[in-house]
Amino acid sequence: MNPAKNQPAILVVDDDPALLELVQQVLMNAGYSVLTAGDGNEGLHLALKHAPALAILDIHMPHADGMTLAQNLAEETTVPFVFLSSENGHAEIQQASALGATGYLMKPIKPEQILPFVTVSLARAQEVQRLRARETHLQSQLDSARMIGAAVGLLMARHPVNEKQAFQRLHDYARSHRQKIIDVARTLVNAQENVNLM
Repeated sequence: MNPAKNQPAILVVDDDPALLELVQQVLMNAGYSVLTAGDGNEGLHLALKHAPALAILDIHMPHADGMTLAQNLAEETTVPFVFLSSENGHAEIQQASALGATGYLMKPIKPEQILPFVTVSLARAQEVQRLRARETHLQSQLDSARMIGAAVGLLMARHPVNEKQAFQRLHDYARSHRQKIIDVARTLVNAQENVNLM
C-alpha cells in the first residue's frame, strides 16, 4: 500500500501475511500511513522510495533477512528501524542494538502492544535523529575552528603579526570581500597545501 501524500509512513516488513495485515490494520486505524513488504529486498526498495518515518522489521525472512535489511537501511538511508522477532536470544538482541535498532518486540504480538510500541519507537528515533543532527553541527563547528586556526597560523608565519592580529586580518579580509571567514580560511589553507604539493 502506498503512503498518503505528505503523511509520514510506517514500513512493515514481514513474511507472515497475517501479521502484516494485523499491524497494518492497527496502525491505519490510528491514522498512520502504512507500507508493507514480504521480504527484505522489497522492504529496502520501499524504504529508498518513500523514506518512511519508521521501519518495523521481522528478523527471519527469505531473500534478505531483517538484520541484513537493517544494515542496508543504516548504510543507505536515515530510516530508523525496530525489530519483531520470535527469538529472545541475547546475541540477536545485541546485534539488533549494534545495528542501531530503536526497539525490539517479541512475537507473538498482541494487537494492543502494537500502537504503544510504535509510538515509543518513533519518539526514540526522533531523539536519536536530533542527537545526530546536533553531533553533526558540533563537528562542523569544530572543523571550522580548526580551519580558521590553521589560516591564522599561516598568516602569523607569513607576516610579523601575533595571533590576535592575524585573526583580525582574516576577519577584515572576509568582511571587505563579503565572504564568510571560514570560506576565506579554507581558500588560504588549500592554496598553501597546493603550493606545498608543487
